[in-house]
Order: sequence, then structure tokens, then C-alpha cells
Amino acid sequence: MQRVACAAAAASVREGLVNPGRITVGMEGGSFAVTVTPEMVVRLEGPVELVCTGELTEGFLRALR
Repeated sequence: MQRVACAAAAASVREGLVNPGRITVGMEGGSFAVTVTPEMVVRLEGPVELVCTGELTEGFLRALR
């Protein structure tokens, strides 16, 4: 969902639909604040919520190396 909010804000700036700056993007799960600079640097701000916890096994970590 966050990627969609960032992409929508960046595309809106690029297409000249909104000015660069802080843009509020409303999504089904809530709103995000996306800042898009004139240089197309994108920063996302929004609520953070723990959705799961877990541990990585040693075998999985070895496979990543």
C-alpha cells in the first residue's frame, strides 16, 4: 500500500497535477503523507503498526550469506 501511495504522489507531481511538497494520499487503510521534492525525492510518513513477529532460522540466515 505504501508503494502505491508514493507512486501516486510522484506521478501526480511529474504530470503537473499537484505541486511538489507534502501530499496527503488517502488509502483504504488510512492516509499517508508523501513528500515529493522537485528533484523527485520521495519521503513517506504514516502510521506504523506491528503486524507480526518471528525469528529467522540459522539455515535461512546461512542461505542468505
